[in-house]
Amino acid sequence: MPLKFTPKIARRARFDLSPWSPTDFFKIATQVSTSITERIGKALDVNDAPAPPLKTERYKRAKERRGIDPVRNWKWSSHGGALLKDIRVTSASSIRAVISANSPQNIIKLRANQKRHRQFGMSPNNRRVFLEAARAVPFVRVRTSS
Repeated sequence: MPLKFTPKIARRARFDLSPWSPTDFFKIATQVSTSITERIGKALDVNDAPAPPLKTERYKRAKERRGIDPVRNWKWSSHGGALLKDIRVTSASSIRAVISANSPQNIIKLRANQKRHRQFGMSPNNRRVFLEAARAVPFVRVRTSS
């Protein structure tokens, strides 16, 4: 069984051992966010499989009239795909990044779309993008402050 690392910290000294700085993690997550939106724009789900067809014929025809592919690609909106354009990194720390829609209206739309069919999330291809981006950044940084 591996031993846990328990550093002895002197009074008023702070050690922050993390693989990336918040800025590095933000850059990595931005690449993943771009990968996710490109995948959804191609009408693929979280398993990199084609998303199911649209349910109503009326919706398909309406998308065709606007010159949009009649597939589940989140590109229909009063603002030309506002939901897909609104997906971005909303927060990043040295250990965690959150990718989400930014506006409250688009968060509601995102949740509704997820109930229909799960497209938003990390697919196997998105994980590969994350690993490639993470490997491009120096891994361990130790910052000390007093």
